[in-house]
Amino acid sequence: MTKQTKRKLPLSPEEQSRLLDFVKNDKTFIKYYNEIVILLETGLRISELCGLTIHDVNLQEKTLSVSKQLCVDNRYGGSGKLYIESTKSSAGERIVPLSKKAIECFESIIKNRRKVKFDPVVDGYSGFIFIRDNGEPKYGAQYTEELNYILKKYNSNNPDHLIQKLSPHVLRHTFCTNMLNAGLNIKSLQYIMGHSTANITLNVYSHSSSKTAVEHFRKLEKRNS
Repeated sequence: MTKQTKRKLPLSPEEQSRLLDFVKNDKTFIKYYNEIVILLETGLRISELCGLTIHDVNLQEKTLSVSKQLCVDNRYGGSGKLYIESTKSSAGERIVPLSKKAIECFESIIKNRRKVKFDPVVDGYSGFIFIRDNGEPKYGAQYTEELNYILKKYNSNNPDHLIQKLSPHVLRHTFCTNMLNAGLNIKSLQYIMGHSTANITLNVYSHSSSKTAVEHFRKLEKRNS
């Protein structure tokens, strides 16, 4: 298998639009809509998303503080216990700007967050934003499973517009590619993604379609004419 084959390709703009419309209008999956939008609008690693607590979100400043990730001990013979780790690298600690869409989703989630009698504490942290029906914090494997269910039903309902792969990592790749295609400075994007080098941002995550490349060329041509 080539490196290109191994890469998880991002969703196209059309796929993103169809997917969000499907989730928003599905009575079973609508509860995941805000979380999918947040992943598409922030590019967070799923463990970083799960590790967010109420104090990490600053709606006034429209920013998100990323300093930790929520993990689970799922090794063979592991306890399945949740624990907190630092971010993947020193570059992982960062302030992520929030778009209008992301802010609206965070406001909705925080407003409707289930009230629990005993707020779960993991390694000294509490107030996790993304929780299950039983009040326990959600973790990455649960999102992977949920997205698999969504993908299966979406493809069943849209045989002419199949999506090949849907995972938290695909949504992260999609955010990165969206930002590059929109013209965000590579160093700024590297910071937002929490990458240690710009090469990771460019070589691993970005995929520019021929249509996008032509559009960008025409814009530059028009600007310089």
